[in-house]
Amino acid sequence: MMLARLLVRLTCLIAVGVVLSIAVGCKAQRFVTLEYVTPQGTVKDGVASDTRRLFVYQTEATSIVGLSQLGRLEEVVFEIPIRLSDFSFLNENQHIRVLHFMDCSFSSLDFLYGQSGLRDLVFQGCDLSPDGIDLSLLPSLEYLEITNSQLRELPIRASDPSRLHKMKGLNVAYNQLTSIGPALQEVLRFFGFVVVAGNPLPVVPAGYLTGDLTEVLPSEYHRFIR
Repeated sequence: MMLARLLVRLTCLIAVGVVLSIAVGCKAQRFVTLEYVTPQGTVKDGVASDTRRLFVYQTEATSIVGLSQLGRLEEVVFEIPIRLSDFSFLNENQHIRVLHFMDCSFSSLDFLYGQSGLRDLVFQGCDLSPDGIDLSLLPSLEYLEITNSQLRELPIRASDPSRLHKMKGLNVAYNQLTSIGPALQEVLRFFGFVVVAGNPLPVVPAGYLTGDLTEVLPSEYHRFIR
């Protein structure tokens, strides 16, 4: 009789232990609120606090507030943000590793210099600021893409070329480039590869890549092909 009671009690304890372990292992999802500031007012949106990739599509917002709450955010993608041209709000979050812009316009690109950990920077079909990009001020950058943007000259410079040692590659396919001057070629020699496919270059500088992007781009960047 005593043995039977002991077995019953042991079984109950085991059952409780299993339930407790399940309860401890299943944490409730926590959400934070992002505020999209529009001309009509503020629109609030709940986002999982552990979000790693944020996709912003055809927003009417002129700014976004609350990105600092996303401690694991690594990538932000913008596609056709109708009213956005000032992206300085991105500097509220210092964890961003990838910025991907599609069909965007920019009042300034200075916000980029607030992203010290930025690794991949992609512009597709964008109207870039005439100030261009000083790559020396992006110490972690490995890959830069500016494609399908009607470029007649490359909007990049390097005030200190010695800081470009991390650059793996540049993709400026499908623009309107007709030449790449010696000074810029001197900057581009720090890049592991340079893709110029789809540009009306009468002479392609030695070592620059042309052809199908799926063949000339390293596979790690195929996910950006549009």
